[in-house]
Amino acid sequence: MEFKVGDRVKVKDSCLTPKRGWGKVSRGEVGIVKDANPASRYVDIVIDFPSNPSWNGMLNEIELVPTPHVHAEVIKQWADNPSLTIEVKHASDLRWTITTEPLWRPDYMYRIKEHVKFKEVKKYQVVYMKNGVATQSYSLYLNKEDFEKRNPSGDKEFIGLIMSTEKIEKVEVE
Repeated sequence: MEFKVGDRVKVKDSCLTPKRGWGKVSRGEVGIVKDANPASRYVDIVIDFPSNPSWNGMLNEIELVPTPHVHAEVIKQWADNPSLTIEVKHASDLRWTITTEPLWRPDYMYRIKEHVKFKEVKKYQVVYMKNGVATQSYSLYLNKEDFEKRNPSGDKEFIGLIMSTEKIEKVEVE
């Protein structure tokens, strides 16, 4: 078999002891081919293992390790828990979109949708005051602390409360 620089490889399971020794390499450890044709009659291949950079071996002792799918981690999480929500985004998209049938295309990004956090809020009908004159009226969904932060005393431009609902609602926190 021919190997090329950058290939993911390991020592074959059938190889009990490599001709040049294990060094610090562990059985099953995956390394990257550094030199597939070294100028040496004693070594066929040079591999960078995490535990042993520039490890020397023989071609008949090495096998190729398949490269995992670019989305392997997300695919595994979803396979282990199909109730998770998958989001997809292309590089040209501005937002993530929920998908129920991911295609796992390598040119798209996929992620598990994070659990949504909520806070309890009330609906406030408020008016924006400027120099003592009402200039705008609208609805805000705020908890009491957030409303008080937006209504500092003594500020010339502030939000004044017209009314609030008694109903407490839950809204998504960004």
